[in-house]
Amino acid sequence: MDAQQLKTSVLACICKVVENTEVDENTDLLAVGMNSMSFVRLVVELEDELNIEIEDGDIDLLNFQTVDSICGIVSRYLA
Repeated sequence: MDAQQLKTSVLACICKVVENTEVDENTDLLAVGMNSMSFVRLVVELEDELNIEIEDGDIDLLNFQTVDSICGIVSRYLA
């Protein structure tokens, strides 16, 4: 999966979790209503969609604040 495909997949997962909000790769997800429950849903959605398991140490709101930060974490699991 190349970088653009990964961004597209991550954006699709975010849109499933954070509804009724326009999100692009630079959107601060915490500023648009991401909370602890939606954060957990996003982690599960990413794991299911990309067939990965994100380690507990990487599950931190700051690692999931933008599409770029999410892609940075997720890309390590796809390598």
